Amino acid sequence: MAYLHIPLTRHHKTTRRPRWVVWLLGFSVLGISLFIVVGTNLWLTRNTVFAAAPEGTHTAVQLLLNRKTGFILQKILKNTPLISNRGLTIEDIAPFTNGEIGWFFHDDGTRSIAINSTAHQFPQELLDSQHIVRQEITPTVFLLSEKLQPVSGLRPKSTKKKLFPIFHKKLGLYYSAQQAKTVEIITSENGIYFPLASKISPNVGFDPSHIPEDTAFILSTPVLSNTFIHTDAFSSILDPLIGEPIQELFTSILSKNGVLIQTGKNNPSFLLFSEDQTPSLDRLRFLQTNLALKNPTIEKKRLADQSITSEIITDPSVISVEEITIGGRVFLRASSGTHTFLMSRDGEFILTNSEELLRFWLDVDAKTTVAQKCQTNIGLINTSDLMQTNHLSNAYQSNVLFSLSSSFKYLSIFESLGNLSILACYE
Repeated sequence: MAYLHIPLTRHHKTTRRPRWVVWLLGFSVLGISLFIVVGTNLWLTRNTVFAAAPEGTHTAVQLLLNRKTGFILQKILKNTPLISNRGLTIEDIAPFTNGEIGWFFHDDGTRSIAINSTAHQFPQELLDSQHIVRQEITPTVFLLSEKLQPVSGLRPKSTKKKLFPIFHKKLGLYYSAQQAKTVEIITSENGIYFPLASKISPNVGFDPSHIPEDTAFILSTPVLSNTFIHTDAFSSILDPLIGEPIQELFTSILSKNGVLIQTGKNNPSFLLFSEDQTPSLDRLRFLQTNLALKNPTIEKKRLADQSITSEIITDPSVISVEEITIGGRVFLRASSGTHTFLMSRDGEFILTNSEELLRFWLDVDAKTTVAQKCQTNIGLINTSDLMQTNHLSNAYQSNVLFSLSSSFKYLSIFESLGNLSILACYE
């Protein structure tokens, strides 16, 4: 009879690892993987082209051209000339670009680009046919422009980077000389966005649902006057609508929370709202002076030598002003020629050339859906309407957003957790 000898107890050690060893191995593998991902991301997205920035560069954009971003960049830039007065597009340079492009906007309104490439990759015939100057900055970075440029390079302050590319798609970096910092440009389903380096008080802004459907632009103050858009840009927008004598009140008006809005394109209406408490007498003088300057009289005089000279005369005292009540508030209304202005007599400052727009603004129950197309609570620009107007195109002709405006329906500025961001929306 055979017997089976099966031990009831174990007296020999096995190769099973303690639980802490298993966890340690797991974390080690995870750590190595993250290190590889982060290191690869930082290496592939490192900025080398900003070293080619010419002197007088006020804005620079680094664009990452790869399999993930190529289609998006083609969609955004389309046939946009990258160099001023030249027809070179991103489609032209993609074949000889090694994944990185620098786009520079200069103080004189011109543009140039830098690319990561090598000398033997360049199709010199293409550059010669468009009279493009090539400057070698390093063995792998070249500056392309319409003329020979003095190069100073950019050394922006470090910026916070998103280390894990699997959670977002990075298009590159944005640099403004005003802030001297770079911020990341990120893609989203609706467009592209990038944060501004400025921080704001969270109580400024406007109700995004209270915007007329035909709004060309709406901008909050004082946020944009102090950070993104300066007072002179506001002047270039308002001068054709309001007139020249705005500087007396401009500083005080734009330093308070408020909104500047324009509707329509062919016959634009505007409304300027501010928490400014300008005295009633100053408002009356402003209204009369402004209308008098918009409708001057010309008086001809004969001089002693019998020559005739023309004298332009403006007399604010002849401008009549009436008081009317709209929405429970008293407004001053003055007309001269084809111009009519309404201004709040006291309290919060309101100035407009449209009674219809004024009634909409005072009606707290009025709701529209225009802002739902693009996230905003600080500013919204309808590019198809506004970028065709001379007063805005002149103010932003050298701005990167103006160059990209044809690719987007709206340019939005919004606040989140005290930080400003720009969102360029496809629809």
